Amino acid sequence: MLKRPSLLSTTSIPKGVATYGDICITVTASEILISQNGTKVASQQTTWSSLSVAIHPSGKEVAIGGEDGKVHLYSLEDTALIAQGQLEDNRGGVTGVAFSPNGELLAAADKERNVLVYDWQTKKVLYHCAFQNSLLRFFYIIIH
Repeated sequence: MLKRPSLLSTTSIPKGVATYGDICITVTASEILISQNGTKVASQQTTWSSLSVAIHPSGKEVAIGGEDGKVHLYSLEDTALIAQGQLEDNRGGVTGVAFSPNGELLAAADKERNVLVYDWQTKKVLYHCAFQNSLLRFFYIIIH
């Protein structure tokens, strides 16, 4: 028998969702919500508006794209997010973030049709493209 999906209440419209194992991170304009096995376990308010979210393949780090043009970086410890800094190279609201499958790269797409690819260890920009296509297709090209 199919299990009924869980419904979680948010403070506003969800802008992005990322999962790792039984953890789900949902971002809205003013809240980051963490759920585990369909149950809300933590939430924190933000002073900036979130647009996108990605969880590193290790499950220990999170990137959240903001309307402020920054990628907000967090470590994920159990079910708590700990702020670790920001990447400030995008020119507009960060509408999409994605990690490469091996976790070595982070791509951040913005409203100005730019895609920046960062080396995850150094947090330095490796590539810049002035167009916005599917991030998954972009990673396929870079990795292969």
